Amino acid sequence: MEERASRNSVPVVMRNGFQNSRRVIVTGALVVLATMVGCADTADPVQPKGVAPAPTRDEQPVAGKDKGEVVAAPTPVERIDFRNGQGESFAVLERGGAGSRLLDGQGQELARYSPPKKGRVAVRDAGDMVVGWIVIRDDRLQVRAVDGATVRFRFQRRENGNWKLEDGQDNLICRINRRVDGWEVKDPSGDRMARVRKSENTTTVSDGMGKTVASTTADIDGLVAACLEMGGVESLPLRGGVMLAVMNSFGSRQETR
Repeated sequence: MEERASRNSVPVVMRNGFQNSRRVIVTGALVVLATMVGCADTADPVQPKGVAPAPTRDEQPVAGKDKGEVVAAPTPVERIDFRNGQGESFAVLERGGAGSRLLDGQGQELARYSPPKKGRVAVRDAGDMVVGWIVIRDDRLQVRAVDGATVRFRFQRRENGNWKLEDGQDNLICRINRRVDGWEVKDPSGDRMARVRKSENTTTVSDGMGKTVASTTADIDGLVAACLEMGGVESLPLRGGVMLAVMNSFGSRQETR
């Protein structure tokens, strides 16, 4: 009888052990699965393929552009309107943006000026043909011919802060001297060719007889306006290039008022 009872108890124990093992396996699988889910919730999100990340506040696209294209804000354009003695506009310098340009009083383009590259500015006419070059150095400017090598004029700052204009053969054309109330343009013999005065709101250019020939309400140095009366530089587009170079490289708002 005892032997028969012993034989009958073996399958029961085996079934119980099998069931317990199955519970352990299931429980372990649930623990591993819960751990994986927890890790997935705390890990950094993965960006789906083909989806660009959202732009930051500093990279928001400009209105009117395609979505996803980041465009820098456009550079503001400064307009400097010069008027003759009758108050009529005869020249407008537009400075800034992708490049600067010179317009006549009716808004027709007279010249284009490329951004400086290695100290050189190309001067182009309305048809985009190069008509000259402005070469910028530490204390002087050079106006060069179309070939980019021939020096036609030199505009140089002197030690006392005054300026002089010479031709390509070093012959003096005029001097531009600082005065208490502005600037004065004199020929080689010392006679006054023009005078620039700056009031609170207007810069005025007068000829040797005191007649107003140009004025502007733009906040510029009188030296820039004096370049309008450069004797010898017959081309207004080239004079405009010199004015821009003076503004950009030598400080256009440092005049004593």
